[in-house]
Amino acid sequence: MRHTLNRIFRCLLHSLLTCFMHDTYKRIGINYDCCHFALQFEDAKHSLDALTRAGIRISKIHLSNALSLDLNRKEAITAIAGFDEPVYSHQAVHRNSSGAISRFIDLPDFLRAAPSGLTGEARVHFHIPLDAKPSTPLGSTSEHVTDTLSWLSSHPDACAHLEIETYTWGVLPTELRRPVEEQIAAEYRWVLAQNM
Repeated sequence: MRHTLNRIFRCLLHSLLTCFMHDTYKRIGINYDCCHFALQFEDAKHSLDALTRAGIRISKIHLSNALSLDLNRKEAITAIAGFDEPVYSHQAVHRNSSGAISRFIDLPDFLRAAPSGLTGEARVHFHIPLDAKPSTPLGSTSEHVTDTLSWLSSHPDACAHLEIETYTWGVLPTELRRPVEEQIAAEYRWVLAQNM
């Protein structure tokens, strides 16, 4: 009788754990933020494939852009300095021509290091509008967003929740500012135009 109760208890416990894990899997996942992955120079397709291969559920995709700049252009540092503002933290990541990565906690830290002769590409965590085309020598990581949307069109069951995540309207430099309602509408149209 005791062995039977132990077996029943083990089966019941196994069933409860299996049910709990299944329920948990439906509720826990990663929010894939395009800006954050692009900031780290990650490839969208490779990153998303790795997450799904590992069985990690993608619960939401944040469609967001970071700034990029070509440090081989002398005027790049002056141009990115216009995005230095105190409201948000703007991490910066630098990749030199050999692929080595350097990270900076905030844009002022990066700006202090830049005169030391950094070359290559840098990316700055400053959410710019999805449809923005910053003036040269700056650029955006919108290719990461389009690559993510392209991957999603090939994996339509991977994630059903997309969020346009620009929140820096009030601190954008003048040339990128528009009324918020125009900004939201423009980003929405940009996403729809990507032929997902």
